[in-house]
Amino acid sequence: MTVAGKGLMSDLDNKGESFPPYQFVQTMRMAFPTFDEQEQGHHKQQDADECYQLFLQAWRDPLKRANDDEDLIERLFAIEMENKTSCMEIPNDQPVVSKETVWKLACHIDNNNKPIDDLAGGLRVSMMVNLRNTLKLSVEMLSIRKNRRLINFLLICAVNFVRFYWKQESMTGGTKAGKAKILRSVAFPQKFDVFEFCSDELKQSLELGREFERKMRADEDNKKLEGKEESKNDSKADVEMKDETEETKEEIT
Repeated sequence: MTVAGKGLMSDLDNKGESFPPYQFVQTMRMAFPTFDEQEQGHHKQQDADECYQLFLQAWRDPLKRANDDEDLIERLFAIEMENKTSCMEIPNDQPVVSKETVWKLACHIDNNNKPIDDLAGGLRVSMMVNLRNTLKLSVEMLSIRKNRRLINFLLICAVNFVRFYWKQESMTGGTKAGKAKILRSVAFPQKFDVFEFCSDELKQSLELGREFERKMRADEDNKKLEGKEESKNDSKADVEMKDETEETKEEIT
């Protein structure tokens, strides 16, 4: 898979037009037979997230060996998260802080039958998780809230649109329990600002650069406005000169 991936990246860099990646797909199906399963003469639809995870696993060790044991996959794709877990039913409960490494952010499209329309809304659901669980020294089911925040600078941020969920059996509807897919369009921008999902410490580190960028944009906007004003003044001056020229012609006549 690593050699096939290298060939694919080389083709993307050197070929100036679109092309079908036959060799890469064939190698993938040989390495992962699940993606070669067919039904009625056509390949089955497979889970994109599973494919993404398998690619990272397949490339991780070979790239480490080729780069003096440096874990490039982790450096590029790893997302460090800070979790603050607290019990909603205990007044002034101090949150328990923990850390974890994930390889993608999850955008949940369905929020307890409240559809999500955009990427930010789905991420807010994933970053603030409400659970029902038992705590130590307690046998009751309590409401637990987990607040998740980013704590590292992201080089590559993969987002999984969670479209599948477990649908319960319905006696009235006559449907059995099973996996269901949410067929809903979710809007996402070409550039996405993850600042609101960062920890307070990471926000402080990012704020200096964001302030510098805001200043640069303000300067650019001011220059554009000044350019428009100069253009208006030039146009006005041209009109005045034209009027003076016509008056001079009339006097000569």
